[in-house]
Formats: sequence, structure tokens, C-alpha cells
Amino acid sequence: MNVIVTGSSGFLGRHLTRALLEQGHGVYGLDKVPCPEPQIVNHKNFFAKQVDIGSLDSVKKAFETCKDIQFVFHTVALQPVNKDLDIDQYLAINVQGAVNILKSCGIYHVHNIIASSSFSVYGQPQYVPMDEDHPKRPNNLYGLSKLAAEEIFEFYARKMGMHIVLLRYDGIYGRGQTIPGFIEYLLGACQRGEGIELFNQGKQKRDNVFVDDVVQANLKAMLFNGKEQFGVFNIGGDEPKTSLETARTVKEILNSKSQIILSEKSSPLGYDVYMDSSKAKDQLGYKPNSLKENFMNMLKGSEQCQTNIM
Repeated sequence: MNVIVTGSSGFLGRHLTRALLEQGHGVYGLDKVPCPEPQIVNHKNFFAKQVDIGSLDSVKKAFETCKDIQFVFHTVALQPVNKDLDIDQYLAINVQGAVNILKSCGIYHVHNIIASSSFSVYGQPQYVPMDEDHPKRPNNLYGLSKLAAEEIFEFYARKMGMHIVLLRYDGIYGRGQTIPGFIEYLLGACQRGEGIELFNQGKQKRDNVFVDDVVQANLKAMLFNGKEQFGVFNIGGDEPKTSLETARTVKEILNSKSQIILSEKSSPLGYDVYMDSSKAKDQLGYKPNSLKENFMNMLKGSEQCQTNIM
């Protein structure tokens, strides 16, 4: 079938687009910048559309040139990588962008949407693991904008007859990630034999999710989409660990001599954050690989990329 992937040049968008192409689907990639991967750009079933997601006219024009669309995967989002970003910027991309996608879907009779959201909608946990019914009290503007978008998606599903699945991700890591994260830091430090500084004495517990598992969740959501008008699922790694446990796992895999430094410094979150993914496992058939398996796959992918470059 033919599908649209918004943010097809981004970290998750590229991985998802590649998987959809491998399954034989035609993919219309909507993004403001060109995709950097030749294997995607040169694929016979990939059609790039340069789009400003914050402009309804731009999104409508792109939809007009897309043929027989069955699904929209909405992955594009403005993320909190810059402290200078204000609420208007988040609203323009994360909220108005969602509205523009929904309006265009209505105009061109696309009824199935799988939208990416974030654990940030929950804010500081009142209990862990957080299930889908956990109170939503975002701690930052990004989380607030994602929660507002979620409410709009729910409204359109309820009032406009669309079938929408929302996937809330924990922090995503993997090959080619565009935003540096803890896992990438660990792998890099261990490969170089550098010291590993762990804030909060390495006691903080997280459940980061590998990008391939997130792609798997999106593909399984295609099969679920339509069973209900609206569905929300947490997508985590299903293996919460302290930063110390994670660092030891990486050290073991790489046989690294890096020293672990348990620092008294506080991390930006400063508390345990991880979600309950049991609903996704039960209803979507979601089954993430183990942390160790994912690290091995990530390293293999990096080696393959280096070989291709050479």
C-alpha cells in the first residue's frame, strides 16, 4: 500500500521509512530537508516531498500529489535540544503541524494515522512504571505541546471518524541518532576507554527504547489500527535499569577498561522514569529485544556504516 511518513529525514523517520520500503510499501516522505540516506532517496518506491509542516498550504499541496494513501505515520516533532526555544516554536510544529496533517487527511480522505508521542506528557512520575492512565502533568514546553497534540488527535478520532493510534516512546536510541543521548555517550566512552561519569551515583532508573523496536511498534500498529477509533500505547524497552547497570552492560559487551565514576551531580530529571508497556505487548503484539541484543545490533550497524563509507 501507499503511506506517508512525516519527518522521513529524521532519526525515527529514516528507520521507519526503510522498514516500510523493505515490506514493499510505497512511501511518500514529507520533510523540510532532504533525506541523507541514498538507499532511501534512490529507492523506486520512495517519493520525497519538501514540506513545511507548520504551513497548512504546504501540507495540503504535498497530500495532493500523493496517490491512494492508506496510512499516515506522523513522526515529525520539534524536540527540546535548545533551551532558547519558546512555546510558539513548539506550538507551530508539534501542535499546528498535527492539525495540518489532520486537516489534510480529512480533505484527501485518509482515515488511518499512527502518531508518535512521548513519555514527556506524563511529567514527574507519581508511580512507576507509568501506565497509559497515569496523570499527565508535563514538566516542559515540549511535553505540553505533545499533550496538546494528543488531545487534538483524540478529538478528530472521536468526532471525525478517523482511526488513530498514539505511540508514547521513552527516550529512543540507535544508529544515526540525531540527538545525543545516554546510550550513545556510554558506547562512545567505552570504545575510547574514557571514564564514565554517572550522575546521581548511577542510581537513576530509565528504560530507553531501541529505534528498531519503535519501528516494530509502528508496523504492528498498522494491524491494530481500525480495531478501535483511538488507541494509546506506551512503547518502552521493557527492561528498566539503573544507569550503573546499563554502563556495566556496555562495558561487558565491549570488554572496555573504562572506569565508572559515581558522581554526586544531579541529572536533569533526577528521578526514576519508566513506563509500563504491557498494553502494547498484549494488544499490539509488541515485543522488544533485550538491552544486550539491541546494543549488539547497534554496534553491528555502526560497523556496517563505517565499512560502507570506506
